[in-house]
Amino acid sequence: MLSDSFQRLPSHIQQDVLDSLDEEIRIGFQVSEEASADEKTSPEKSRQLADRIVKSLALRNSFTGESVTSPRDLGIGKRK
Repeated sequence: MLSDSFQRLPSHIQQDVLDSLDEEIRIGFQVSEEASADEKTSPEKSRQLADRIVKSLALRNSFTGESVTSPRDLGIGKRK
């Protein structure tokens, strides 16, 4: 269920916002996976990447009322 304030936006703006957040989340997960594979990545950098993903997910969830927690919830990434 969309939040009341988000629902008042024109549908094309809602879609643009969600598409942008989905892309931010997708990129965040991709960069995080790449950083995890690189032993030179500092713990601080890893935390920053995780925070970026969490913030984008929380914002998206607050708009939509969904409980998206992973890229697969958005149809992103490999399916097993």
